[in-house]
Amino acid sequence: ITPQFIPGNKQISFKYRTAMIDKIITSVNYDVTYFDIDKKGNIWIGTINEGLFRYNKSQDKFTQYKFDIKNPNSINSNRIYSIRIDAKGMIWVGTDMGLCRFNETTNSFTRFSNDSDLSYSIRTLTSDMRGRLWIGSDNKLVMFDCEDNLKIIINLFNDVGLSELEFNSFFNIENETIYMGGNGGVIFFQPDEIVLDMDKAPVVLTNFELWGKSLNKNLHDIQTKFRQSLSKERKRSMSGS
Repeated sequence: ITPQFIPGNKQISFKYRTAMIDKIITSVNYDVTYFDIDKKGNIWIGTINEGLFRYNKSQDKFTQYKFDIKNPNSINSNRIYSIRIDAKGMIWVGTDMGLCRFNETTNSFTRFSNDSDLSYSIRTLTSDMRGRLWIGSDNKLVMFDCEDNLKIIINLFNDVGLSELEFNSFFNIENETIYMGGNGGVIFFQPDEIVLDMDKAPVVLTNFELWGKSLNKNLHDIQTKFRQSLSKERKRSMSGS
């Protein structure tokens, strides 16, 4: 349904044009769960049992994407809960079977079935300006950086005091604060302030005991021998590979 804004003298009226999709619907329950629009103006529509639809407005054409058990590159489920077009234009879909990414070039989907954190029922799905996804299930929130393959896992009950998130209960505001609502209240955060520190801390020996006696007096010599041992082990593993 495409609303057209027509101002009147004293009131606002709307004119609706209905695009029929009955010819490609096969189930009785095809309730719409979510909308999003990509950079080309295509409208992506999620449904309960009929999978995902792309509506090309300029051509007035619907394309349906459904789960195909014989095709590993099809969408992973017909039950769509959330859709997100990220800052880089990537199209992400959250279903009751987990996360999918649509590849427009191949007209296919990438599944994340082998990742236990991304293959559960997704209740809400949004992203920040860096393109990182924020994925909510009933009991946890996952930050997923697809480009660097990094994740942060947040236990909703233990870490923020929510027992579960509601479906699509999120809101992004201009300063990139993300709000999410669930059973127990609302959480909000600024994703730019959440950064993973990938620098590895050096191994430092602070004490060494042998048969219950401290050898701190010889700690410098022990640290030197420890580093030499690690260096020899690396060289051995590299020559063996």
